[in-house]
Amino acid sequence: MNIQEGGLETTVKKRHRIVDIIGLISIAYAVYTVGSGLWFFMVNLLSGAQMLHLVMVRDIVIGICIGYVGMRFLKLRSWTRTALRILVWIVLGIHIGSGIYWFLAWPDIMQRMSDAKITVDQSLSYNLYKLIAWNIIPLIAIIWLLQTKAVKEAFAESKE
Repeated sequence: MNIQEGGLETTVKKRHRIVDIIGLISIAYAVYTVGSGLWFFMVNLLSGAQMLHLVMVRDIVIGICIGYVGMRFLKLRSWTRTALRILVWIVLGIHIGSGIYWFLAWPDIMQRMSDAKITVDQSLSYNLYKLIAWNIIPLIAIIWLLQTKAVKEAFAESKE
């Protein structure tokens, strides 16, 4: 698309829609992850619990990193495609590993909570749904979309 400004003609390249989708998924995931980390912070602050500090820090760091790379990805920076792929694979591994840990530890935690009004099965079902819907699916979508021909072409055209 050519735009004429003050006698100068400039060319504006339009991003492919897949690039926009990947960038927006990355940014939305980052907002969710930072929000999750801040929620853990509030739980710690209100309850005096000390066990969630690492989860809080992990979520905030992951969110900031993915958000930053996602914003740069929208600007078609050459390094972001590789950085996003590596970062997403690492985060996917972290979530699968911590998911396995929590699914093994959760029944014991629930048994110690004598005032719990939900069953272990209900809690595990909810946490499994949350893990898959809010963590696994967006990350796999990013990995899958990064492999598309349109993304490869978009980054081949925009050399920094």
